[in-house]
Amino acid sequence: MRTILTITALAIISVAGFALPTASAQSVPGPNAGVGAVGLGHPVVIQLPDGGTLTFSPEGSYKVDVPTFQVGGGFGGSGGTGSQVSPPDPNQAFQPVDLEALDLAIRQSNAARCLTEMGFVCEPAPPALTGRLNERSTRVSTSWLINQLGNKLDGDAPLPAIQIDANPDPGITGIPTWFWIDRSSYDGQTFSASDAITVPWTLYWDEIVHHHDVSSAPCARDPTQQCTTTHDWDETVTHHEQHYDHITVSVDFSPAQFAWDFGDDTQTWRAESHASFGDMNGMGQPYVDPQTPSLVAHNYSESSLNFFDQGGFPIQLSMTWTATATWHFTSDLGDNSSGRQTFGVRVGQYAMRHQVRESQPVLVATQP
Repeated sequence: MRTILTITALAIISVAGFALPTASAQSVPGPNAGVGAVGLGHPVVIQLPDGGTLTFSPEGSYKVDVPTFQVGGGFGGSGGTGSQVSPPDPNQAFQPVDLEALDLAIRQSNAARCLTEMGFVCEPAPPALTGRLNERSTRVSTSWLINQLGNKLDGDAPLPAIQIDANPDPGITGIPTWFWIDRSSYDGQTFSASDAITVPWTLYWDEIVHHHDVSSAPCARDPTQQCTTTHDWDETVTHHEQHYDHITVSVDFSPAQFAWDFGDDTQTWRAESHASFGDMNGMGQPYVDPQTPSLVAHNYSESSLNFFDQGGFPIQLSMTWTATATWHFTSDLGDNSSGRQTFGVRVGQYAMRHQVRESQPVLVATQP
């Protein structure tokens, strides 16, 4: 019983918080009539991996049917109720529910109905298809799709595995240590991550069909005569056609800031133990000769004896990346478009340990 209730809670959470699907969503029956509105129409039934079903009714209630348990309820806050149909057979092997498959099925159902955490975001019928009676569509907002893909890439794209080098290593007090990013791990280039999705949607419209019926029958007052009766009435017929949109988003990550922490101010913060660069100088200069210093440098005044067990002073580099997306939108209607959009920044943290040794002058007596 505990397992089934957990599945039901997952179903409610997944429907309330829509995440972008990566597979084609299932189609659903046409929505109810209404200008500019997207009706849900008939209940949506999702087949569960263990043989049960998950049903969402148009007004928002839900029902879960599995072989030995049934749960139903609404989204209004009252919660669901469960009733045991029959005790489980202890000799029957337990078949676990594939929660990932269930979650994907719910997300696909949400996509088919344009359901997101913000509610319905379907756009009106495209101008190329206007002029029909009571047009409405399940076309998802282009900007919403771009934001979903862009934010996903911005948050999930792997950053370079940057390595830090130093010279001299170990360092010596009173002599500046030069730091730089190992160019074999990262050479300052912009890197990209891309993703694409094809989203099906449906256009609905109504057509008024006029019916004119004529019937003949013996007249009521004089059966020897034939009387003709006419009946005129209108029928509203809902039509639909399937369309597809395709969006590709590529996010470019560029280095924007380098913040260095040289690790020798663990007790009291000191400005001289930190350096920040807003350009590529923050990568430092790899060592080539004593006359070519790195701009990323620090002069240690004490040894790393207190950090001996840890391997030396903790050197940290916080590298900030800007994320700019280029997107391309195409559809079977030909209303294609492209553009660029800036997303939030990413911060990568990189570290190394650096030993610093202290040299002291020693007076040596000489024989006269």
